[in-house]
Amino acid sequence: MNIDQIATHLKDSVPGLSKKQGEEAYKALVELIKAEAIKDKEKAVIQLPKLGKWTVKFKDSYQGKNPRTGEAMTIKPMRKMTFSPYDSFKEHLNSIL
Repeated sequence: MNIDQIATHLKDSVPGLSKKQGEEAYKALVELIKAEAIKDKEKAVIQLPKLGKWTVKFKDSYQGKNPRTGEAMTIKPMRKMTFSPYDSFKEHLNSIL
């Protein structure tokens, strides 16, 4: 699904909303999630009602290996983001089985 499809769906679902406004609403939601994700350095949780939550975790640097050469290397510290859907959303996904 791309931004154009999302904007069209929002236009069709919300009375009085134009496609351009739907696109702007989607982009605003993405920016909000990005801003919330970097608020806390150690851990952030972004919850979207009826959908699920994104959890951002900080991972310290660690020793790893280059898969091509097998040479030891230090992996830089980074943040990892995971998504966990709520049980109601999982039930909806599996309701068609």
